Amino acid sequence: MKRLCVILGVVLALCAFGADKGEKMQIQLSLNDEKTIAQLENNPATRDFYELLPLRLTFSDYVGKEKVSHEKLQKRLNTSGLSGYTPQVGDLFYFAPWGNLGIFYDKQPFHSGLVRFGNVGANFLSKIKAQKDDFEIKFEKVAK
Repeated sequence: MKRLCVILGVVLALCAFGADKGEKMQIQLSLNDEKTIAQLENNPATRDFYELLPLRLTFSDYVGKEKVSHEKLQKRLNTSGLSGYTPQVGDLFYFAPWGNLGIFYDKQPFHSGLVRFGNVGANFLSKIKAQKDDFEIKFEKVAK
């Protein structure tokens, strides 16, 4: 009986997050006429972010290694259970201490405030890396 309760608890938790439906959180990022699709990680922060879409955010260069949004998101995202990570080139991320998004185009060390959202892909990354001035990215849900 105890085992059945544990299994039932896991199933209910998966249902609450839509994981049982196999739903994927895909987003489209647009920079001028360049577009890419990114698959979001399945965590509390990405689920919160997905519900905020569509969004337009202005980005600029930061420390010669990443592009970060000027604006904080409309609300703080839920980062419970997330403890940071070591970023990879091309990662779309949320920086919890500042409440904004960014995209890494060079290596950076582990930081406990980072939440990985997904990866933007090499072609899109080369376009944003080439931006010398502020630029805008539009984030939209991909129609299912």
